[in-house]
Amino acid sequence: MDTKYSLTTLLNDLLKLQNNGYQIISKLSEIVSSNADTVQIPITDNNGVVQTVAVPSFGSIKNQLVRLENNIESLSGIGADSSVRLADGTFRKVLVSKLQKEAADIKSMPLPIGFSTRENWFFESFLNPLLYVKFDLTNQIKFNTENVEVARYILNIDSDAKKKIYNDTFLKQI
Repeated sequence: MDTKYSLTTLLNDLLKLQNNGYQIISKLSEIVSSNADTVQIPITDNNGVVQTVAVPSFGSIKNQLVRLENNIESLSGIGADSSVRLADGTFRKVLVSKLQKEAADIKSMPLPIGFSTRENWFFESFLNPLLYVKFDLTNQIKFNTENVEVARYILNIDSDAKKKIYNDTFLKQI
């Protein structure tokens, strides 16, 4: 029967503690310099069983930070052929496009001169040919604009008072 606090058990525990400390100190340089993800440190527990503890290495963390820094530098100077390096070592190309934003309001434009026509196969029973008006928006909007919102008003001007309001309000702005 072992005595719990005998000199033998104290020396045995001290020896385990010193061996564990030695293992930790000897692996510190590997933790700092290794490029591996983790460094394995063997530690002996109170029962004498050796357990392995995985400690992340600073070299691996440093490599991850360098990779992320390079990606940020690549993205900040986006050019025609920018690419980002992923964690697994592969590269992915970055495609650049500008966000669409609302154009400035159109302040003035020339009056349309006349109507244009084209065949109206879809609404053939309603109006054929289809009549439409062309507006010249050159230098008013960007060249790659896809849609322009237009408001069309049909006015019922059946009195001189309504005609005067229309002339004073809208025609003076043109």
